[in-house]
Amino acid sequence: MNKSVLCIIAGAVLLSFISFKSLSYGGEDGRLPYGFPDSTVKVMLTVLDLKYSKTPLFTKMDDQYLFYVCKGTWVDTTKSKGKSKALMGIVNEKQELILPVEYTKLYTPDATTRGYIEIEKNGKRGLVNYHTKKIIPCDYDVIYPSDDWTSIAIGKIYHDFYYLYATGKRELITDKYFMIGSWNINISRETSPTLLYDSYPKKKREDDDDNYFWYQATGVYITPSYLLSLKYLPAVFNGVDIKGNFQEGITDIKSEIKDSHHNKNIDLYSLITSFKYLAIEGRGEVIDRNYILLKDKHGSVRDYGEITEDNNAYLYFIDDGNESNDGIFTPIFINDSIVQLHYTTDTVLNFSKYDHLTQFSYYKINRTAKVEKLESNRIFDMTKFVVMGEEHFKGSFIKDMKTDDNKGMLSKSLDLEDLDLMRNEIYADYGLKFKTEKWNTYFSKQAWYTPKYDNVEAYLTEIDKANMKLILSYQENLKNSELLITQPKVVTYWYGW
Repeated sequence: MNKSVLCIIAGAVLLSFISFKSLSYGGEDGRLPYGFPDSTVKVMLTVLDLKYSKTPLFTKMDDQYLFYVCKGTWVDTTKSKGKSKALMGIVNEKQELILPVEYTKLYTPDATTRGYIEIEKNGKRGLVNYHTKKIIPCDYDVIYPSDDWTSIAIGKIYHDFYYLYATGKRELITDKYFMIGSWNINISRETSPTLLYDSYPKKKREDDDDNYFWYQATGVYITPSYLLSLKYLPAVFNGVDIKGNFQEGITDIKSEIKDSHHNKNIDLYSLITSFKYLAIEGRGEVIDRNYILLKDKHGSVRDYGEITEDNNAYLYFIDDGNESNDGIFTPIFINDSIVQLHYTTDTVLNFSKYDHLTQFSYYKINRTAKVEKLESNRIFDMTKFVVMGEEHFKGSFIKDMKTDDNKGMLSKSLDLEDLDLMRNEIYADYGLKFKTEKWNTYFSKQAWYTPKYDNVEAYLTEIDKANMKLILSYQENLKNSELLITQPKVVTYWYGW
């Protein structure tokens, strides 16, 4: 059988999906959601707190309660900057020791492989079967899910990978090659009970009603090592709202690979990933970020960078008779080293013709295996960094009508005047002395512009030349159909995160 290692190296596939849905609770108080201590849990917490320093977390897996107990000084690192010095173990409701109290970190059940909990000691990871109590020793840097049905997981030691078996044996993967990996994590208790719960839920009182109490969400998700190795995910998601009716708490988390590319020049795999986070806190909190990750052939992250345009891009909803939406688009690889981001924004400086417009930004993976954002003096960055296509002239270009009903004039293409600016800012970037008053006046107002040369043809790059040719060609075609293509029309639009 040809065996392969799945190490999150390439592919536009689902990496992880965490969704917390509404649940019913059949415990002693039907008003409380699942996950709050019932009578069994309350009794056990009282007993265990006498024997151990603290019992910070619990859950119920396959009709068996599991209590994470510790000895020593316990510090909740999600709420404090301190470092916990406690050793942890696992006890069930019969007070049977599932895992000795000698581990520095315990992860969420089933987060890596079904029937097991990832465990950690001195920075190395292993597994424990919470049914059989069988321990896979903490010998591994990272533990990955396995696509091979005969093994329970894949362990990584430096550059070597091993299939891990339930018997405790392991097998070196000698014919390894890195390929597309697909791990689906759904920790909704409706499908797979993989959340931990805070053993000591916080009860709060509304100021305007002394008789009304509510509880903070208590779900806890401890990110498994193979996802933690991506660098940008938090180690712990604390305060998960599993019921869906709290006033505070995390409701949705999603992370996925959007695109991938093998950069042969530096022998690295480049991944574009996303991380979305939705929490109910006051008016709500939404985080939507994209990242570029560089992983080597051994599965290690060499570098990563956040695509910062997410902070200034909006999702636009445009009603022009056929309602559509526009906004930030999936970043894509243009070639081995360039990532392009296509988005709509209102933050373009020195270009007041439109209040909202489609833009392109670029990131480069350099030869030292670093991710860098490409910057230019130009409004239209694409003319400097990529050989353009006609799609770079099109998008959503809106001039607000300053009315109370969100009306704007929408064009779906740049017009002849815009294309003149696009073409001439290429020349200006190299210091051309403009002979026409219009462009001399315009560029003289730009802080970056320094007129130096009567002719800059010798300084143009091959990309500049190709784009100049395309702009002139598009302008020529547009002269015969500009009204048809660029004629703005009144639309209703709105935007937000």
